[in-house]
Amino acid sequence: MKHTGLLIYIAISILCSTSTYAFDGERKGFILGGGLGVGYLSNTTSPNFLSDTKSRLAFQTNFKIGYAPSNTLEIFYSNKVSWWSRSGLYLL
Repeated sequence: MKHTGLLIYIAISILCSTSTYAFDGERKGFILGGGLGVGYLSNTTSPNFLSDTKSRLAFQTNFKIGYAPSNTLEIFYSNKVSWWSRSGLYLL
């Protein structure tokens, strides 16, 4: 089991450390991306000195838009949201 976890860690490290380029080999240009999925959310509230921690599944979205005027400078807006309600998983 430890070997499987180590192999997954190494694979993720290699995949996340690669440089990304567009189809023409340049990084400059318009940027548009997004993602969605289900993830784990832990939320803590503390009204009136009483701490309450809830852990639940949440529908999550990610959106990114921007522009890179050169290969070394990128200006973008990113929005990451976990959609949840008090009762649990929040589906649209």
